[in-house]
Amino acid sequence: MNMRKAFAIVCAAGVAAPALANHYGYWNNSQDFYVAVNYMPDFDQKRDSGAGVFGLPNDGAAYCAPTAIANMFAYIERHGFANNPGVDGPGVQNWADSSDTAAYNTATLFINSLGVEMNTHPQDGTTSYSDVASAVDGRLSNTLFTVSVYFRTDRWAPTVSTIADYMRQGGINMFCFGRWDVDFGGATPRLVDRASGHCVTMTKVDKRAGFGYGADEYVINFCDPASGGSSETDQSNFVHSVVPIVDVAFRGTEPIAVPMSTFDVSPSDGRVRIIDGCVGIYPKAAWGVWPTNDSIAFWQGGSFDLTYNPNPAPNRAPSLVTYGAPEGSPIFDTLLAPDRGSAVVATLANPATGEAGSLYTLELGSGVFHHVQTLANPAGMAFGRDLSLFVVQNPTTSGLATIKRFMPDELASANDPSQQGPVGSISVPATAVAGVAYDDVHDRLAMLVTAVEPAGETVGGSSRVVLLYDPSIIGGFPFRTIVPRSDTVDFDAEMIAFDPATGGLLIADAATGAVALGDDGGEGAWRLIHGGGARIDAITPIGDGLVRVAPAAGDAFVIEPSGGALYAVTADEDLPPIARAMFLSGGRFTHNSTNFDPRLHQGPEWNNVDPDDLLPAPATTADCLVDFARPFEQLDIADVVAFLERFGDGDATADLAAPFGALDIADVVAFLQLFGAGCP
Repeated sequence: MNMRKAFAIVCAAGVAAPALANHYGYWNNSQDFYVAVNYMPDFDQKRDSGAGVFGLPNDGAAYCAPTAIANMFAYIERHGFANNPGVDGPGVQNWADSSDTAAYNTATLFINSLGVEMNTHPQDGTTSYSDVASAVDGRLSNTLFTVSVYFRTDRWAPTVSTIADYMRQGGINMFCFGRWDVDFGGATPRLVDRASGHCVTMTKVDKRAGFGYGADEYVINFCDPASGGSSETDQSNFVHSVVPIVDVAFRGTEPIAVPMSTFDVSPSDGRVRIIDGCVGIYPKAAWGVWPTNDSIAFWQGGSFDLTYNPNPAPNRAPSLVTYGAPEGSPIFDTLLAPDRGSAVVATLANPATGEAGSLYTLELGSGVFHHVQTLANPAGMAFGRDLSLFVVQNPTTSGLATIKRFMPDELASANDPSQQGPVGSISVPATAVAGVAYDDVHDRLAMLVTAVEPAGETVGGSSRVVLLYDPSIIGGFPFRTIVPRSDTVDFDAEMIAFDPATGGLLIADAATGAVALGDDGGEGAWRLIHGGGARIDAITPIGDGLVRVAPAAGDAFVIEPSGGALYAVTADEDLPPIARAMFLSGGRFTHNSTNFDPRLHQGPEWNNVDPDDLLPAPATTADCLVDFARPFEQLDIADVVAFLERFGDGDATADLAAPFGALDIADVVAFLQLFGAGCP
């Protein structure tokens, strides 16, 4: 892939293109919202070969995961990213036309290719979600999109509310549910065994106030790959399954009650259908302490508003949301949480008010801060692969630095201090920590430190080394030292970052601007990727191996380590003002992430198949393709006006008829026919 071209797309044309997701609905609060995605394809997974028709291995009986992912790729290309070098999807065709054998075969070949990349087994299905993440990541540019893959653990699980939060931020999602044996004998039901599961593509979450939903109740719509009709040689009608959901607290091996979303149905096998994994694709986002230490800024290329709007436009332009500092204290650092709906904020002490430095969580929707804990001398923080937060503190006077670890449930209970569990803390064999980064590939924390042990290891005449902390080591010595030195690397490093795209560790000398990359999380070869020449303020991986460098003065520039290329991104480049301000001022960018643990999330129990009694036959509905404006699920003059506005603006969502990719009178005729037919 041409990295320079792909990066230019996200910073210029990409963010101005039709939105990734045609979302609609609103978000008032966690008890009053309605988010939906229209025009999501609903490919059939069961595909048999026939005269001139291609099939899938075992007729696709175990191909739910690649089929649900194929829905999302077809959706992305249909919504502004066709022929984009950063998207390797099936193209744009009229997938719903059951008579179009060429389109059907194209979809089959694409699903089959995804299955190969995911190591999908004809009988056992997709058995490792790391393969799902790799397949999706390999077909999307990280400078355009962020891919997140999360599963239940004994302390956290992706709920319907979590997925709805992802959707309102411009994301599209596949989720998987397991068929669980549950022991209901104790005060909290205990998960016993997962007997395989199934994957589908989410299209709607309904929790509107006044509709009679309980505090933990929802109704969801999803495209089910197994819902095809009797024919397995042509595409069935696109429909959405409609299922009620209720959140129930379960525990696993630890005595911690974790809310999980269950299907409120009664299958004949007696097992509980529980959502236990999700794969999300999101527009690239950025955040930072901007423009000074008194405010936090979040920029996203998504299409859905972060705040309540009773009449939102379905396609939002890239947006910037800012929040003032909590208690007026100077902000040390901010991290976007893995759930993307919240952030953690570390502040410094405020001598003017006497306010101590603290750690907060921030609800991005409401702007509400929750105090977690007083925090002295923060040196850095990072989220681990298991979604826990690591906060490193330097000693206040003398002694050693410390690491505090906050588990997901401890952060989630920040708004109720009485429910907070104990926070683990460990001493670091270092007197000072200059920077912190988390190595997602090797599941460890990397710190740039002044080392105490082992003695005598130096970098360029200083005592600055990389210290690796392995949180899985209990009872032993969990630290290991790396001396980042080679023939081309010998300087006083002051900055550190991990690049998940390359698996490399980045260090930089702020004074000279030199940047080095260590392969294999710093344990491989080290090489200088930028010789420096001027002071820099920050280094930031931005995706696809590209590294953004923010100089103390002048324009930001990008390093392409694989080829050594370097190019500037200037203030007069064709960027939206928001993107330009964030990019040039030092914002960090989202990157692919997962909490996948092979010890927990793979094996026969995690196979995804199509059992005969997957669900009691759910209700189904179809897209209302011309429901462009509120009130939703009801057609009126507002939808006519909205269509005409979109047609006039050249919006891809007004492209309702062939030839797709161009708006003409055929789209107007199709709109009138669909409007006359009414919503399903």
